[in-house]
Amino acid sequence: MAMMYGIDKYLPCNLFRKIEDILKRAPKFIREEEEASYYRARYKQFSEGLLNRFDLIAKQASFFLVEENYTEHTWKELHALHYANTNYSHSNKVMRVHFWNSDLIEKNRKVDDISQEDIRNGYLGYVTLRPVPDYNLMLSFIMPNWLVLKYDVEAWIMTYERRVHIVGGEVLIKTTPFYFQDTVFIRCAHADMLMFSLFLHHSYNFPRLSISDMIESNRYYPIPNGGLEYSDMLDIFYRNKIPVNFYYKPKRSVEKDFRIECIAVLNSYLESKLPVIVYNDQHVVLVIGHTNESEKRFIVYDDSGYFLSDKAESKNFVGIVKAEDLFPDTGETYMIAATYERVYLNPQEYFHFLDDYLSDYEKKEEDEFPSNFRQCRNIMVDNAILKGFLNKNCMELDNPDIGKQMKLLLETDQPHYLWYSEYTCEDYRYVLLADPTYPSATSETIFPYGGFFCKPEGEGISFLTKVKKRN
Repeated sequence: MAMMYGIDKYLPCNLFRKIEDILKRAPKFIREEEEASYYRARYKQFSEGLLNRFDLIAKQASFFLVEENYTEHTWKELHALHYANTNYSHSNKVMRVHFWNSDLIEKNRKVDDISQEDIRNGYLGYVTLRPVPDYNLMLSFIMPNWLVLKYDVEAWIMTYERRVHIVGGEVLIKTTPFYFQDTVFIRCAHADMLMFSLFLHHSYNFPRLSISDMIESNRYYPIPNGGLEYSDMLDIFYRNKIPVNFYYKPKRSVEKDFRIECIAVLNSYLESKLPVIVYNDQHVVLVIGHTNESEKRFIVYDDSGYFLSDKAESKNFVGIVKAEDLFPDTGETYMIAATYERVYLNPQEYFHFLDDYLSDYEKKEEDEFPSNFRQCRNIMVDNAILKGFLNKNCMELDNPDIGKQMKLLLETDQPHYLWYSEYTCEDYRYVLLADPTYPSATSETIFPYGGFFCKPEGEGISFLTKVKKRN
């Protein structure tokens, strides 16, 4: 059995010493008082500038391992574009720090006995650190393992599977990457776009944005950079063939509360496992999930910590915010959401068709309409997954009409993705399917199969990872 070396018990001071040893930047001290004062100041910077940003992981950690030289594509590119031209003596490789909780090994075993098989137990994820002397700029990526990591409340978060290689061993995790701006070359909008495209690349094989992709249209790229407007972000996505939809929420008016529609649109993308960038007059954040509560709150990544410091009093990389924080009444808000190819009816347009269909249905089938539903979800679903779900969960296949609808659905060539609307009641789920390849101006029915009554057990169709609440 191959053994793992270098894993140590986690304490903040232990991690601090490892980083300082790797950086090798401490001056020569004449007196012990000077050395103590120097390290006190450095430890304060470490705690406030770095450790606070991944506090969620650190507080659940019992063990850690530092890789001194790890090749990270984004840092190599950033180093070549900017840091190689400065007087800093930075390496083009990063440090990578892995974390485990107490499940790594049994209490009666020693750290020296940890094997490559053990590292799959209790793995919380890793962070990468730029080899810069300033702790405020050191954090690069966080790869949390949402299969093991627990959160403040029970939540649903979008993830993809990633294999992490650790000194000859391998761990399979479910993650959503977090990237931290360096405040000089990369700002909030750039960082969110990198996270957004990296998730889509690994989940759906969308093109992956590089830093060069985001600056190539600028004849002169100012340093420090002032950031991007939402129009710049859209142009970069379109130019790099990443399909996105754009939404605008004006200030609240007496005629209409635009926030209600924004929440419905946002929920639809999240349930479809498609990340959303929200850009308002305060900041830019990436929305990756929601809480498991009757009145949902939203899980966001905040690369600078500015937004969450204000709304959640937290400097952690991830936090919970209310809908009114994302869509304030007093200001304008912009949403940029990923979408699938050949889904031509976006959520806003689809909701109009859905409302009309249900209104007509209620008039015709007043006794059967699911008016007592607890929850409504609207999701873009791969047709193969949808057919399999309905074939397994539809309740009335012995009914000739329902059986005919199901046969037609299974035998008809479908678009890659379909709209799926689910109304959860006590005794059943009422499900509608719609063809998203029609234009919004069509007079054709986009609901050719009618509704299906499905079993109420389980979570229905879900693409998100359930994250447990920590004690």
